[in-house]
Amino acid sequence: MAQHTVPANELSIKALRCPEGKARAVYQIDGHGNAGLKLFVESSGTKTWYFRARVRGSNPKDMPLGRWPDVTIAEARKRKGAIVVSISDGEDPWRNRGFAPQARNHTQ
Repeated sequence: MAQHTVPANELSIKALRCPEGKARAVYQIDGHGNAGLKLFVESSGTKTWYFRARVRGSNPKDMPLGRWPDVTIAEARKRKGAIVVSISDGEDPWRNRGFAPQARNHTQ
């Protein structure tokens, strides 16, 4: 899957389209503080933020951060930052992600 680089602003993101005949396009977000931040654009027009990272030398994994425009680039950066902090604290955000909905269900 070819990847393209786009500027880190809402207007550029709004203009992104999936190339004709492709199911999905992956766009790297350019700019300071955006390393590993990607936007997947589906042929339906859905745009989803992902952050690609490694935990303790594992293979890179993509963590979904939310759909644009509900999640702006600023919010995607904040969510990415929280994941980076959890990885640096020795946690595995992919493993912990499955526990969050269960914890909410038990408190209700």
